[in-house]
Amino acid sequence: MTRALRIASALLAACSLFASSALARPPGGDFNGDGKRDLAIGVPGESVSGVGGAGAVCVIYGSASGLAASGNALISTADLGYPLEESARFGTAVAVGDFDGDGFDDAAVGAPHRSVGAIDGAGEVYVVFGSINGLDATRSQRWNQDSPKI
Repeated sequence: MTRALRIASALLAACSLFASSALARPPGGDFNGDGKRDLAIGVPGESVSGVGGAGAVCVIYGSASGLAASGNALISTADLGYPLEESARFGTAVAVGDFDGDGFDDAAVGAPHRSVGAIDGAGEVYVVFGSINGLDATRSQRWNQDSPKI
């Protein structure tokens, strides 16, 4: 297991522990703060814009009657401002918690086969922050073995 993959695994494990702790909201999340439970589903084998296995996360927002059929989103690394990469498998792991303390749940998404610099398959974790409009692809962080203090 590469150092980056160990780091990504540790970050996702920490996110999962935080998300399931008494301090966090129940699993499922509320990405848009409307009081309804939302769902983020990893689709790591998804082809995006012809790039096989780039991966994505499907976000289904809740409503008064349960999960809604409209207003949902499919988020890939391209939506976060990063190039798509074949077989990166973005969405392999998804953890939910309010990581920035703003009252909106956020999603941490693993891409274990993403290349970092010259290292193929080193892996990365992306945090997509929640907002009044749900998960906001313009507000995200990317973490990998080259991130400061990692």
